[in-house]
Amino acid sequence: MRLMVAVARFLPLCALMLVFPAIAAAQSTQERIQQLERFLKENPGVFDWKVHNELRHLYITNNPRNPRRSMEYSNVILQHSFMDIYILNILSEWQIGKNTSTARANLLRSAPSFPDLRFIAAACFLKIGDLYAAEGNKNEAKSPYLKVAEDKSSDMTRYRVLAEERLRGLKEQPAPTPPVPRPVPTPPPSISNKVKSIEEVDFANFTFPPVEDCAQRSVSLRMGRFEDKEIRVQLRRKILYADLTSEKINQAIVTLDCDTYGNFFITEIFFYALRNGEPVLLAKLAESIDRDYKKYYPDGFTWGISKVVANNGKLIIHKLADGSHACPENDVR
Repeated sequence: MRLMVAVARFLPLCALMLVFPAIAAAQSTQERIQQLERFLKENPGVFDWKVHNELRHLYITNNPRNPRRSMEYSNVILQHSFMDIYILNILSEWQIGKNTSTARANLLRSAPSFPDLRFIAAACFLKIGDLYAAEGNKNEAKSPYLKVAEDKSSDMTRYRVLAEERLRGLKEQPAPTPPVPRPVPTPPPSISNKVKSIEEVDFANFTFPPVEDCAQRSVSLRMGRFEDKEIRVQLRRKILYADLTSEKINQAIVTLDCDTYGNFFITEIFFYALRNGEPVLLAKLAESIDRDYKKYYPDGFTWGISKVVANNGKLIIHKLADGSHACPENDVR
């Protein structure tokens, strides 16, 4: 009962300064598509991973779906973000690292789906070759590498050069042995000794629930970090302590950054209180907390969380806004 009361007190305080739920609640999918398309039209030549990836996602989830348009944005991402592992994972239907033969089949199906989208084809064929090479199957790896190496277009230089390097490697080196699986990090031991205050909890060596839109599973930090072949999660900012529930006792405000080895990261904020000597999750806030901003600035954009401040029982979250993801124009809160 105390936990429910604490959460009930806590959430309205956040709602005053923040914005949740996500953007989707304030806009229809079609409105969001139009807004993002307008941004790209007004900023010709700008590549912004988040904008292009969101459009890729919206076109495939909109009703009606537009697979062609979604793939066009995947192609743009692979043009600017070389061998982007997140997009390759999507094209393989998340089978890379799980089921190699299925991953190859899915990539092979994606490569020629739209012949004019050459960056998708090049990235898929290179990854197919890499998957064969990792198994020591040089003969099968050669064919997809050749498909990329034979494209002499000037805009395909990076993909062609990598394919040529891979082909030379097949000739000069013995067949590679399958990679040794990376050891799975041992989860930190559960807290067996009860602590007297939330400040004593070691959040740098702690197991956290999933981070929205990034880590679809719990992650166990070691020395403030977790990484595997799919994601990286880091405790980058200082942990804040403040009384946000008017209980005259501090809660912990823990900010995690998660990325999929791309050129951006997703931030989520976790709120913990101490109950019977152990940390208990009160709530968490995702990065997409800008409904109020969108209400007053419907044509504006917000990007990542830049700063979190706790002051006099209130939480203030700063976000970068407008401009581009690489060069935002404003700081809003």
